[in-house]
Amino acid sequence: MIQREAVFRAGGSLTPELAAKITDLPSKFDAGLQIEYRGARFQADSLISVLAMELYPGARLSVLADGPEAEAAAAQLVKLLEG
Repeated sequence: MIQREAVFRAGGSLTPELAAKITDLPSKFDAGLQIEYRGARFQADSLISVLAMELYPGARLSVLADGPEAEAAAAQLVKLLEG
């Protein structure tokens, strides 16, 4: 499992549109993705889970990835989160 740090930089709070992009991302890779925020882990492929994070600009979080394409998946998720 790999871990990458990220700072949420999207304008305003987490929008449903961005949450949908985040939850679609895991299907593009052979990797499992989770986001760790405020001591809890959220499944990146679950819209309800992603929206439950209630991210705001400047929020620090960790991206966790496991699987053959973990590096690429984590990098892409960090890119989405950091806008």
